[in-house]
Amino acid sequence: MSSASSGPRVSVIVPARNAAQRLPLLLASLEAQTAPAETFEVLVVDDGSTDDTAEVVRGSSATLISPGRHVGVYAARNLGLDAARGEILALTDADCVADPNWIANGLATLDRTGADLLAGAFETSLEHRPGIAALVDLTHNYDQERYASEGHSAGGNTWVRRRVIDAVGPFDGSLRSNGDTEFVKRAHDAGFKLEYAPDVVVRHDPVARLRDLARRSFRLGFGKAQLHTNDLALRAGRGGKAYVDREYMVRRLELAGLTAGRIRVARMLLVKNVCLRAPRLAGTLVGKLAMTSLGTRVRAGRP
Repeated sequence: MSSASSGPRVSVIVPARNAAQRLPLLLASLEAQTAPAETFEVLVVDDGSTDDTAEVVRGSSATLISPGRHVGVYAARNLGLDAARGEILALTDADCVADPNWIANGLATLDRTGADLLAGAFETSLEHRPGIAALVDLTHNYDQERYASEGHSAGGNTWVRRRVIDAVGPFDGSLRSNGDTEFVKRAHDAGFKLEYAPDVVVRHDPVARLRDLARRSFRLGFGKAQLHTNDLALRAGRGGKAYVDREYMVRRLELAGLTAGRIRVARMLLVKNVCLRAPRLAGTLVGKLAMTSLGTRVRAGRP
């Protein structure tokens, strides 16, 4: 992938699968950017959707990229990278909504700091009486400042200069999860500068259903198996301390303007064990099995 010599400075890349309901909000927020329209392009990669995702994109000013089948989120991001004309790649997801100054502030931050990658901030909004799933999701995700301090970033709001892609390669398209973390960490470990950008904001609402927490946790566990790591090993590396402990949960609740009563926190810890830890462990075990010779034969239809 060589550097673009002309065209927009920024390419916004959005993988989308069955996103017809949420995608219009993101596309509308990109239409409303304060940055001049010629500054950026929007590329939506339809990852084998079975709903009206493609029709939604065709009805907008975004460019539709369609591989014609489901390839996975990271392979879809790579297709967007291949088609992008910008020297800067702004990565987000179909269920996000960009702040009106997202493009302008991203460019200004890159120019001011000279960073190679940005971890933009997530703004989360909660219902008047948020459910327990939303509270657990809020306290366990979206902390880009912490992620950047650890050398990685969530893909829903990550900016990267094309020269980084040229140097370290694209996303690992074989991964089921953790691909954003793996890519940014790979670039950071190679010496590229990662900055947290608190004013480069997208909104992402926490999940509302417990089963969505469990499904995502299963995928995370599977992805960790693919990367040959697991929560037990990571926890051992932290001296047995959980990545998100009780004190951290309480602090995140208070930052969101919520009270952290004992009953609420106890319920959240219960849901964490049932809908996060258990599915993640199951995903790791299934992922390890899938990488054995037996798993390879099963996937190939030769049990």
